Amino acid sequence: MRSLVRQPRRIFCTGAGMGRSRRQAGLSRPGSMFLRLRHDADASLVEVLDLAQLHDPFQPAVLARLHGGEELQEPEPFAKQELLFASGEPLPRCWCDAHYQDHPKAQ
Repeated sequence: MRSLVRQPRRIFCTGAGMGRSRRQAGLSRPGSMFLRLRHDADASLVEVLDLAQLHDPFQPAVLARLHGGEELQEPEPFAKQELLFASGEPLPRCWCDAHYQDHPKAQ
């Protein structure tokens, strides 16, 4: 028999929305990821809103929200080629190139 385990609700405290969950506050959804723009001098972060779209190599862009100021920005498409992990590493080829297995490995 399958038992149901109740997950605790995570609370995100902000100045205006004390005690609201992250989703209610309109911030990141569970399953979002923060990445950095490749050619951005101030290293602003973008929040990828759909991880399935990020992992799909047939999608050249992802819907993301820029986090560069205090106001919550509207989601807009960002090319995967312009995104890096926060550490500066590029995205895996299997996320960006649908034919990554057809190319010879770099030595």
